[in-house]
Formats: sequence, C-alpha cells, structure tokens
Amino acid sequence: MIRRLARWSSISGLCLAGVLPVGAQAAPQSAVDVVKVVAAVSTADLHGTVRDENDAPIQGAVVSAFGEATAFAISDAAGRFVFRNLPPGPYFLRAHLRGFQPAAGRMVRLNPGSGNVWDFSMARREDGDAAEELDILEAGAAVTRGGTAPTTVPAGDATGGGRDADTSRTPVAWRLRHMRRSILHDEGMAAAVAGNNDAPDARRRYAALSQPAASLFAELPMTGQVNLLTRATFDRPEDILTTGLGGASGVAFLSLAVPTTQGDWAIKGALTQGDVSSWVVTGSYTQRVPSSHQYEAGLSYAMQRYLGGNGEALGSVANGRRNIGAVQAFDRWTLDPRLSLSYGARYAVYDYLDAGGLLSPRFAVTVEPIDGDRATLTATFSRTMLAPGAEEFVPPVTGLLLPPERTFSPVASGNGFRPERTEHLELSGERDVLDVVMVDARVFRQSVDDQIVTLFGLSPGDLGRSPVGHYYVGSAGGFDAVGFGVGVSRAIAGGLRGGVRYTRARATWSPGAGDQVRLSEMAPAAVRAGSDTIHDLTMSVEGEVPGTSTRVLVLYRLNESAATGPLAAGPSMGSRRFNVQVTQSLPFLAFTSAQWEMLVAVRNQFREANLPFSSLYDEVLVVRPPTQLVGGLTVRF
Repeated sequence: MIRRLARWSSISGLCLAGVLPVGAQAAPQSAVDVVKVVAAVSTADLHGTVRDENDAPIQGAVVSAFGEATAFAISDAAGRFVFRNLPPGPYFLRAHLRGFQPAAGRMVRLNPGSGNVWDFSMARREDGDAAEELDILEAGAAVTRGGTAPTTVPAGDATGGGRDADTSRTPVAWRLRHMRRSILHDEGMAAAVAGNNDAPDARRRYAALSQPAASLFAELPMTGQVNLLTRATFDRPEDILTTGLGGASGVAFLSLAVPTTQGDWAIKGALTQGDVSSWVVTGSYTQRVPSSHQYEAGLSYAMQRYLGGNGEALGSVANGRRNIGAVQAFDRWTLDPRLSLSYGARYAVYDYLDAGGLLSPRFAVTVEPIDGDRATLTATFSRTMLAPGAEEFVPPVTGLLLPPERTFSPVASGNGFRPERTEHLELSGERDVLDVVMVDARVFRQSVDDQIVTLFGLSPGDLGRSPVGHYYVGSAGGFDAVGFGVGVSRAIAGGLRGGVRYTRARATWSPGAGDQVRLSEMAPAAVRAGSDTIHDLTMSVEGEVPGTSTRVLVLYRLNESAATGPLAAGPSMGSRRFNVQVTQSLPFLAFTSAQWEMLVAVRNQFREANLPFSSLYDEVLVVRPPTQLVGGLTVRF
C-alpha cells in the first residue's frame, strides 16, 4: 500500500506543477494544519504600538489576541508589537502591564496579509508607583514593607502593651482586650483599632494589604470568554413553533488563556445537564520562544451520562456513562527559512471501544520554491483513526465547543463499534495573488477501512422513527479513492471574505464488507458498491458586515453523492448542508472592559467542514441529520 501511495504521489507532483503558476505564494502551515470552510486560508499579520497618556512608548506590555487562535506579544523599547501567521478572522485584543490600567478590549477583524494595524493607549494607575510602607500584621508582629525591623506585640496584651495600653478606656477597647482569642483575629490589628488616635491609620494600612490581591487579575495578562447558551434540535422548521423542538438544554462555556515567558497556556470547558448530562474540558500549550522547533501540545477529556428512558441508548451505554480522553503533540521543525517539517500524533482512548487506544500520526514537508515569494508546496501523509460517535466528544478545531448532547448505538449490536481508519497522501500548493485572492490546488489519494455511516430518524427494530437525540452508526466497508481539489477565496467588501472550493474524486468500494447487509435493509442509499464519483462544492462567507458590529459565518455545501432516497430525502435537505452563525455586539453593555455579544447559530452540518485528511464520505454518509439551534450571550474579557 505505502509503495503504491509513494508511486502515485510522484505522478501527482508532475500534474500539480502544471496546474500551479510559477511563483505561487502562500503562508506557511502550522504544525496542526487546520483547514477552515475553504481549504486554503492565508495567514494574517498584526502590528501596532503601545503608548501611555503622554504618547510615550511603553516597553514590556503584554498584548493578547483571542479568537480563531490564541497568541501573545510583548512590546519592545519603541512600544512596537507584532503577531505573525495568525488565521484570519475576528480577534479580541487587550494590552496589560503592571502599574497601568489595562487597555479596553476591542474586537477587530484580521484580513489575510500584513496590512492589519492596531494601536493601544494605556494610562498609569494613580497608585502604580506608590511605595508606601505597609504593616504586615501576623502572629502578633508588625512588619514594615520598607525594611524596618519588626515590632513584636506581646501575646498576652491585646492592646500592644506598654504605655499605649492605658490611653483608651472606652467600652469598645475593653471588649477588644478581653475578647476570646482566635486565629481569625489579628492581635496587631486589634491593638491598632483599640487606640482611637491610631485607628484611621490602621484601617488605611489594613485596607492596603488587600490591594495586591484585588489587582491580581487586573494586572494578569489573561484573556477569556464566557458563553451562556441554549441549544435545541429539530427535524423540520415548523417544529420550532410546536412541541417538536427536542433536546433543549442549557450550556455553560468558559475559556481562559494566559501567556508565560516561554509559551501560551489555554484551557476550555463546557457542561450541560438534562437527560444527557455531560462535560468536556481541554487544555493546550503552544511554545512562543523563537526557535527552530515550535511545539504544540494538548489534552482533552469528556464524559457523558445518560439518565433518560430510551432502551436502545441504555443498552449501548455501559453503566449509563461514556468517557473519552485524548492527548496530542506536534512540532514544526524549521530546517531552513524555505524548508520545514511538521510531525506529531494524537492518541485517544474511548471506553466503549474494544480496540483500545487509537493513534493518529501525521507528517508533512513544506518547501518554499522561490526565495522571498512566500510560495509553498506541501507533501503530507497521515493516518486518522476515528471512533463512531467521536464527534460527540472530540472538541472541534473551529466553531463552538459544546458538550455531548446525543446518544448512539450500533446498527448491528453483534458487530459493536468499529473505528474508521483513513490513510491520506496529498500534495498541495497555494498562491496569494496580489495580496487579494488566495488560490490553491491539491491532488490526493485515500485508503479507508470501516467507513462510518450515521443514521438519524429511524430505528433498526421496525424501521420506525427514533428520538432526535439518538442515532445509529455502522460500517459501510472500505474504499480507495483518488481525486483533486481547487479553491479560491478573496475579500468581498469591507471586512467580509468569501470563498469557493470544489473537490472531485473517484472511489472504488470493497463489496460485502462492514454492515452493508444490515444497512441495505435500513438505508439502501447509504450502501456503496463498485465505483462511485463524488462531487463536492463548498461556498462560504465570513467576516464583519460593513458599517455594523455584526459578524457572520455562512457555509453552504452541495454534494452530488450524498445519501439520498426515501429515507434520506425530504425536509432534512439530504445532500445539502449549511452552517449559519451571527454574532451581534451589544454596545449598551460595554460599561466595563469586557465585550458583550449576542450569538445565534443554526446548522444541519454534522461534522466540521473540510477537516484536513478526513475521509471524503464522513459527511456524505450522514442520513437525515437534524437541525441544531444555538443562542445565547457571549462575554469576552
């Protein structure tokens, strides 16, 4: 198999050389190759300055960018900062430095290229340079921050002893002297308050002790996001106005990102409750120190617990719950400014699989043929192991992070769950034309075993309807495919950017494999045999509507080979997939440095669009996917 793939890749390279213009240009790819909506997306650079209220440059300010990716930069002696190779899209920007008021966060749109500029202005705190002496009172000792020797307070005299003990004869002072001792009462503070002459100064000093803790999070260059959402699923549009709206539940989401001197840490988490109670948490680390190696590592864990009464769901969920854990690590090794290697792997464990852990390695070589022209050619080999139902647990590369909301079971209980294996070999190239239009082309070969089929809206028992929150998975067998893809994207108007991508492939299926016998009874259109030609057209528009504070993402996908027929046609739109997301800024809530937004999203796209190196049929063989509606409030800080 590998020998055949290598032989085919050499032929593909010759074909692609004739397709790509000389001097093709594109941005370098990251270690974790993310393909969003349109397969080829160039990178964006952002630069600017940080200055104080007197227009003087500020050195050492930490500038954070939170959005399509999370990144941090530090201003130099001239106040300049720069972000390189960020995925285009909306970002929430802030600037932090101890002793200064944090700059108000702003939502900006980064377009491909290096023409993105944003400047910050920060004002000094009134107490930022204060160096007053503070008494640290503990265990009967008063210690001065300025460095003077500590003054010991006699343990037996709550007033501090000495001549000052008799300066106050008030009832309050007497109670303070005779009250029961506790670790929660500071003797030094009691002594200070007992004396009427020193009370105001003592209160001031005691209050000053809380200032470092109170300003900890204000000084910390941390960026975050909180989502409070409600989601529901339905089969038909009219179900929104009837009782057919099922599975409505609340979702809480939190994301935090913190920079360090060596790299950036990020954590995300989401949870929901109901018949299907679940939560998911992810953590990641990205190296920021410039070097020939750029490391990225992450881990995730998700849990689902089913408390409903669906017998088929209960029969497939051991002990009423499912768990999955995954860890990944990738590295981008720059051997030369024009040559880099990207390699790494992801390892996941699903407790409902008998196959044990699933290892998905990836290796890529990227070369810049023409020095200074930023043209790239990339050769990639990957093996992706995908578990049935993994889309419920694996955090998406892009889009909303939502915890598992549905249960699933195998179409043939005797066969259980079998993971899908995809071996992918690809040669691709990109070119940025006049910094406006991005053009890409690729040729590829795939070999897939146990292709996953996902069935909604039917039950294997009597072929009747099943609940919206439950679906069935099976194996359609294996296939070998060869194909090509082309794409183009460009700025449309203002902050909007659109793209179109077309993919065509020819697949040859292995007969009689997997669950084809059972699938032929339940959904005949989902069974493939012999040769099959697949045509896929994906169109997208993304960005901020000019003149407004509204950001939109619209994706529409047509597939000629999608599962159609009596069980797949009708209101579910069979071979049509869409994903619409609208985010509206709420300026009347901008009374703090946080950014408040309203979010509404509707989609029947079951899997992420155009994931790199995934099977051609992952979305094609999803029958009758329900429509998901999500809405709520988003706060970025």
